[in-house]
Amino acid sequence: MSELLTAVLMQRSKLKSSAQDIRKNVDFVLGELPQLDDPKDDKLRTERTFNHLKSFLDELAPILSRIDGTLGRFLDTPNSKSAQTIKESIASIEFRAQLFEMHELVQSLKKEAGLLFILIAESATNILNAEGEFKEAANGMVNVVDQALLQAGTGSGSVDSFSLPCNLCEHDDCVSFCVVDSDSTHPFYAISQEPGTGSLVVDHGKTILKLGAERLQSTRAAILNRDVKPLLELLESGYPFCSKCSLAFCAEHWTSVLPVFDEGFYDCTYATCPKGHRIMIDD
Repeated sequence: MSELLTAVLMQRSKLKSSAQDIRKNVDFVLGELPQLDDPKDDKLRTERTFNHLKSFLDELAPILSRIDGTLGRFLDTPNSKSAQTIKESIASIEFRAQLFEMHELVQSLKKEAGLLFILIAESATNILNAEGEFKEAANGMVNVVDQALLQAGTGSGSVDSFSLPCNLCEHDDCVSFCVVDSDSTHPFYAISQEPGTGSLVVDHGKTILKLGAERLQSTRAAILNRDVKPLLELLESGYPFCSKCSLAFCAEHWTSVLPVFDEGFYDCTYATCPKGHRIMIDD
C-alpha cells in the first residue's frame, strides 16, 4: 500500500469518526436533558442550541457522503474534476456559527455551576476536540488529493474499474473493483513493478492483490464485462457482495454479524444479507 493511499484512508476514517463523535455528544446531551432539575429556561436554551447543532449535522451527512463517494472514484482514477469536487465540498463545511452558539450557552450557564453546566461544559469540550480533529482530517485530505494529482499528471498505464450499487438503498458505490498495470505510475495503487503484472484493487484500496501476467488479463476482462464471479474467486470474501443472491448491499444493511472463535482464537465472521442469506464475510 502506497504512503499516499495510507494517508488518504486515515484521513477519511478520521473525518467520519470525528463527525460521529460530535453527533454522539449532541445526542447524549439531548437524551440527558429531560432528566435534569435545572431551571426551565436554561434547559430550553440548551435544547435549542443542541438541536441547531443536530440539524447542522443532518445537513452535513449528505456532504460527507458526497465526499466519500467522490473520493472513491478519485482513488481509482485521479483527476482534477473529482479533486475539485472534494475540495469544494470540504470548503463548504463550516462549524463556526454552531460553535459560537455553544460557547455562548456555556458562558451563560457558568454562573449557575449546576449539573446542566457540568454536562454542557464536558460535552462542549468533547465537541471542540472532535471538530479540531475533523478540520485536521479535512485539511490532510486536501493535501493528499493535491499530491496525488501531481503524481497522476505525469503518470501512464492502463486502469479499468467498475462499481456495483447497493440493491437496497441504491448507493452507487457499494462494491468496487479496479485493475492497474505494473507500468502505471498510479499514485495510490501501483504496487507491482514486474513487467506484465498488475494489481486488483477492491473497494478503493481496502484490498490490493498482486496479479501475474495471465491472471491480469483475465481479471481485466472480468472488469470490462462487469463479471463479478471470477473476481470473487480471487478473494477470501466478497463482502458486502452476497455470493448466494449475487447482489451487493452496504455494510449497514447486513444483520446478525457474528465472530466465530475456535478454542479462544478468532476463526471467522458470519453475517446475514437483507435477503436472508448467511455467509462468511471474513476469514
